[in-house]
Amino acid sequence: IKIASEPKLSIFPWIGLEIPNVTFQNELNGNHLDATKIAIKLDPIQLLFRKTKVSAIGITGMKVNKDVFNDILNNFKQINFERLSLQDKINLEIKNSEIEFQESEGNIYNLTKINARLIGYRIGLPFTVSAEGLLNQNNISSKIQLKSLLTISPDNIKLRNSHMNITTLTPKGQIRLIMDSNTAYEIAENKIHINDMIGFLNNSEFIGKMTADIDTKEIYGDIHVLTFSLKNFIHGIDKSIKLNDRMGP
Repeated sequence: IKIASEPKLSIFPWIGLEIPNVTFQNELNGNHLDATKIAIKLDPIQLLFRKTKVSAIGITGMKVNKDVFNDILNNFKQINFERLSLQDKINLEIKNSEIEFQESEGNIYNLTKINARLIGYRIGLPFTVSAEGLLNQNNISSKIQLKSLLTISPDNIKLRNSHMNITTLTPKGQIRLIMDSNTAYEIAENKIHINDMIGFLNNSEFIGKMTADIDTKEIYGDIHVLTFSLKNFIHGIDKSIKLNDRMGP
């Protein structure tokens, strides 16, 4: 760990430590992760009893390139979850960060302007996540927003009751996807299973389930496009009422 500037003690509005310009470096291969600031917030109630407990960690300006991203994935698969403590919850906040990752075919993706909040994070138990970011690839940008109940375990990563909103700008116009689902990423299979899916792609409503095999790049499932949607019908009536109201004397 390299710190370019001296840490600062924070008293108000929260008690803790601010560490500017931090670099985490892998001694084995030289890969490093940079952050413009790390804030460690302490529980003030525990301080009254002369105990120290971290209640939240904030990371600003984190930059993760594709090599570091691969290191993180490989290290995650080697974690011994049984030795991790499940007693303490912690809040994590990420601001204005960037992640670069690369597919096996060589395609490079950049996820920028990342802002995320993880509330009550604890290994093996569900916690709330709210995140947004901008995904860029081949001059196409997609704004992604996600809210979900997330669980990380040795076997999988589950997103329950998740709500996703993706807006993509293309040369031919805008594509908007709104979707609710229950999703699971199975680590050993390297597959993503999306169940209880319901959503809108532009003006078309759909329901169903699907599986994405990351290794083979295959996607299969059962998706139905609804030709009649009560929600769209009511929305149309609502628009006509507003139009008639404006046309009145």
